[in-house]
Amino acid sequence: LTDRDDRDNEAPDFALYVATDGEASARASLGTTGLPSGWAPSDEGSVSFSESGQRVFFGTTDAPEPEPEDETPEDERVVVDIWNWKDPYLQPMQLLQRSQEEDRTYQAVLDLQSGRVVQLATEGIPSVSVADRGDGSVALGTSNLEYRQLVSWDGRYSDAYVIDVEDGSTRQVAEMIRGQARLSPGGKYVTWWDGFETAWFAVEVESGQKTNLTENLGVPVHDILDDHPDALRSYGSAGWTEGDRAFIVYDRFDAWALDPSGRAAPRNLTEGVGRQSDVRFRVIDLDPDEPYVPTDSDVYLTAFHLYTKASGVYRDRFDGNTAPERLVMDDVRFAAIRKAESADVILYERSTFEEFPDVWVADADFAGARKVTDANPQQDEYLWGTAELVEWTSTDGIPLQGILYKPEGFDASQEYPMMVYFYERNSDGLHSYTVPAAGSSSINRSSYVSRGYLLFVPDIPYAIGYPGESALDAVVPGVLGL
Repeated sequence: LTDRDDRDNEAPDFALYVATDGEASARASLGTTGLPSGWAPSDEGSVSFSESGQRVFFGTTDAPEPEPEDETPEDERVVVDIWNWKDPYLQPMQLLQRSQEEDRTYQAVLDLQSGRVVQLATEGIPSVSVADRGDGSVALGTSNLEYRQLVSWDGRYSDAYVIDVEDGSTRQVAEMIRGQARLSPGGKYVTWWDGFETAWFAVEVESGQKTNLTENLGVPVHDILDDHPDALRSYGSAGWTEGDRAFIVYDRFDAWALDPSGRAAPRNLTEGVGRQSDVRFRVIDLDPDEPYVPTDSDVYLTAFHLYTKASGVYRDRFDGNTAPERLVMDDVRFAAIRKAESADVILYERSTFEEFPDVWVADADFAGARKVTDANPQQDEYLWGTAELVEWTSTDGIPLQGILYKPEGFDASQEYPMMVYFYERNSDGLHSYTVPAAGSSSINRSSYVSRGYLLFVPDIPYAIGYPGESALDAVVPGVLGL
């Protein structure tokens, strides 16, 4: 992008140039066929290529007008905020987002082979993503313009549209979605989570047919422990298999392959092993450049035991004939798992409350693991402490878990001051490492334990509308049972 042809103007217009063999030529500018009247490329937008390099995406907006010169003395200028109760956003949010809105651009695309320019995003449909890493024939457009006012008392909604990348024509495929619509990698389906119906939905782009993908699954795909007075959260999705043939979602334990057309029955990819063993499986994305989850090669899974809080890594193959194989499982936290591009070497972080998350390496079977960093040796100079999982029953009979942090060298025959931090559920973080730091809204575990405090962090299941009573029913018997 450059304004070299118009740089002498007070508000110069930018143009998109393409250089080939050292020769550069303007391919999109003010007045180019395919751009709205009065629109031009904007230096506020980003420029990117599609995966094949045959398309260039760039941002456009109304050609800027020169700002009128204000001759009023600065000490006499008055700043007034004008707003209306019917505004889409409240005035404080308008002021907060003012610069973002002033710099907003709308995505357009240049086809390098034909030279055709197509405006994809518009003021009515401001957000656009193109299928097949930018090379697809369709794009997904979303717009929240009709529902912005609802943010103040309800939630975030949007409409979804399919956009023809060849001519910019649009077709609405979903209305008032509570959540984020996504386009499948091949551009055949649009999917989204509905937290009110607690279901995953898909729309076939070609036919417009809408399908409830999880209607006949038989197990919940919403977070059964989510006790917020709002639309329920899903357990998430892992993406798609090759050719958009199956959409992969999670229940509390396992991964499922769903036919986006709704014709084939759901298939449990992890063979129900997660539910049988109280282990939560999630797919590890070892190749961010690969848009699909493979079904003909090994897939690595994170594993987390919901009750012991142990974690590890399993290996599976989503071909319908293989059960997950345990590679490693331990009372630690595994994170940031990566595989070397051209070698059978795994890189990962391992930590506990006491053990800093250093980097480890192992082979593809997680054998021969060894630590390769020592990033926090200064911890040896400080008292630290331990973290212990505790269990009890709430006043209303619910089995609960929590974490009891103990000072280093804890002696059960001695008395210690104890603090209780109570907020939602935290026991899954038993093996999380806490860097000592000052905190504003939550307590820093390691800081207080290092100073000789016992720290109790109980899980709290909330009854909607009764947060105080719920906390009392969970915390008091937990404290008394220590």
